[in-house]
Amino acid sequence: TEGAGLMDNAKAIESILEEGLTPDEVDGLLGRRATFQALETSIWDQLENADPAFVAKYLLNEHPQTIAYILTMIPPSAGAKVLMQMPESRRPDILNRTVNLKEVSPKAAQVIENRVLDIIRDLEKERNAVGTVKVADLMNQLDKTEVESLLDSLEAISRDAATRVRPKIFL
Repeated sequence: TEGAGLMDNAKAIESILEEGLTPDEVDGLLGRRATFQALETSIWDQLENADPAFVAKYLLNEHPQTIAYILTMIPPSAGAKVLMQMPESRRPDILNRTVNLKEVSPKAAQVIENRVLDIIRDLEKERNAVGTVKVADLMNQLDKTEVESLLDSLEAISRDAATRVRPKIFL
């Protein structure tokens, strides 16, 4: 019978929290946010397969402290590639900030996550650009040797363009 009182108290506390906070804030306080995030692909994992040059170009507009935080959140293999795409003159500061990174407040983390979502949206737009889709559709009508030849010649003039087209080709 004592346990029932504790459950009632927990429900009462949850009810009070829900009156004054947003659902996301309540979930964060009660630890539910972590459960839901584990079920989804995290935004950080979504950057793992992104073009490091694209991500680096986007991050160059951010404060070095923000870049340091993002690099600690994405998978290390992706973070290393992004870091190497940064100008050499900026890398030491970013690394130093990463080494000295402290706990980030939930509000700051949310602002940064929203910024990363912008990167992901722009990345998706670029991946699904009309020209990219049309070129992939054309190449999907060809045989493997013709496609490889065209991709090699495209890569010779624009590695970025070839990188955007390649995932859409089904050989």
